[in-house]
Amino acid sequence: MRIAWTVRAGSDLRLVRARIAQDNPDAAKATAARILDAVERLTDFPASGRQGRVPNTRELVIDGTPFVLPYRVKGEVIEILGIIHGARKWPWVFEFNSK
Repeated sequence: MRIAWTVRAGSDLRLVRARIAQDNPDAAKATAARILDAVERLTDFPASGRQGRVPNTRELVIDGTPFVLPYRVKGEVIEILGIIHGARKWPWVFEFNSK
């Protein structure tokens, strides 16, 4: 299986890292690493996330962070749809254009 990041998901990752880095650059690097490690594990365990709130998606809770990563599996591709802080209002639609 391979990973494909949507434009939104890539932007979310950069934004998460930038916001955390304003206060703590080391924490920003660690958080980004946790997210990227979790995404990489999806290639071996694509069904590891819970059933998503948005139809045809799954949600992976990123351990040690307040973030949830919505994704969908389409054939041999795992599409990362975004990175959402658990306290944010959940979007009911995602941009499905991959990078």
